[in-house]
Amino acid sequence: MSKETKIVIVGAGAAGIAAASRLLQRGVNDFVILEANDKIGGRIYTKDFGENVVDLGAQWVHGESGNVVFDLASKHDLLDSFAVLYDSNKHEFITINGEVISNDESNEALMIYYNNLNKVKQEKFKEERGSFGDFFIRE
Repeated sequence: MSKETKIVIVGAGAAGIAAASRLLQRGVNDFVILEANDKIGGRIYTKDFGENVVDLGAQWVHGESGNVVFDLASKHDLLDSFAVLYDSNKHEFITINGEVISNDESNEALMIYYNNLNKVKQEKFKEERGSFGDFFIRE
């Protein structure tokens, strides 16, 4: 970072990249983006999954008013309530090899997920070390 740099953007997630884009659109280029991780995108993370990819993270849209993500997602009918998540007929679980998991196994997977989510809500996770993913795998 040079002495001339006047703007520091903390984080290269969606908001940080959007801030940098907005600055560039206005002709401002004396900024630096600081990112703690070895990738950009923040909570957005695409990972190889067999011969395909799966998107991990950024599954929640917070706030409806003035939220560009909410506006984009709602236009494409991508926002569902938790009630839909409990309906296994609306989901297909697929293995890394591309095989569809049976409805019974899908129901069991959803129940395991929601039981662990409830443990987190009951603050049992606060005593844990590591990420929610680590906690989920252990449980």
